This record gives sequence, structure tokens and C-alpha cells, in this order.
Amino acid sequence: MQALTRPPPKFSEMQGTKPVLVAVVHDVLNAETFDTIADLCDVVKTRAARLHIPYDATAMTAALTAVKHARPLVRPGDRR
Repeated sequence: MQALTRPPPKFSEMQGTKPVLVAVVHDVLNAETFDTIADLCDVVKTRAARLHIPYDATAMTAALTAVKHARPLVRPGDRR
């Protein structure tokens, strides 16, 4: 059986996504804390999908890196 593959997003579709993803990451971090980066990524991906915001691994990494310079991404053991 052949795997279904989607073509990669066009560059024009990805332009402007990083600032939106940065805002989504900040919003998610304002609402709750996370023990692992994987947990944070899962919630950010879910939120982005619900908002119909296109993302890929590169955009997600760039958004997390941008936010990491402003605030901690994970706080193990610190639950709200």
C-alpha cells in the first residue's frame, strides 16, 4: 500500500506564520505550565490546528526558540 503524502506548504503559505505561532506559544504558556517540551509542543500544535494556522517542524522550532529567549518553556513540578 502506498503512503499518502501531502506536498510541503508553499513558502507564501508559511510567511507570517512564525509570529502567529509565537503568540500561540505565549498564550498556551499563560494558561498552563508544562513538565516537558513535548507536552508543550502537543498543546501548541493542537491549538494551531484548531485555529487553522499552518505550521511545520521548522516553524514550531523557530517559535519555541523565540519564546525561550523571553521566558522559560517548561517548569517541571510547578503545576497551576
